[in-house]
Amino acid sequence: MPDLAMSTVLGGPELDLGQLRALRHALKTAVSEVSVDGLDEIDVQLRIGGSITPAEGDGGVHSVRFSAARRRITANAIVPKVVI
Repeated sequence: MPDLAMSTVLGGPELDLGQLRALRHALKTAVSEVSVDGLDEIDVQLRIGGSITPAEGDGGVHSVRFSAARRRITANAIVPKVVI
């Protein structure tokens, strides 16, 4: 099971911290089931839309990169304001 490194960018102050914890927990649970040879870490930046930066457009996972040297996958996960 790879380690999970996460950072979060909030698009506004209206997101309840309980909702944020629930999203992070769901992501950790999903990643705990991942098993890939040669992968030690998954690094996710969770971008959540809000009143200041709505993160409109296509939600989902964007800009996925794999580094064989670091044995890491890096990705941006976008959650538009309309989904929250």
